[in-house]
Amino acid sequence: MRTLPTLPACEEPATVRIELFSADSLDACAYTCIAHAVHATAAIARVGLEAHPVGMAPDVARPCGHLHVYPTGNLADAPPPPSKTLR
Repeated sequence: MRTLPTLPACEEPATVRIELFSADSLDACAYTCIAHAVHATAAIARVGLEAHPVGMAPDVARPCGHLHVYPTGNLADAPPPPSKTLR
């Protein structure tokens, strides 16, 4: 089991999706605004995961800081990270 990253968050809509990988497993997707994408990528790397920023589909709406963990990935049993809201 791995630890989930604590992502920066604000009240803005996410414009960047970051795929989180461990080994050969797509484990989660993080959603951030453009201002927090670099900080989120660094937080993901600090917990030993690979971060791959990709574009967002136009029909997806998520807030900055949202983290979706795939139930079939290696992070499925990880405890949730503490929330961290930035202004």
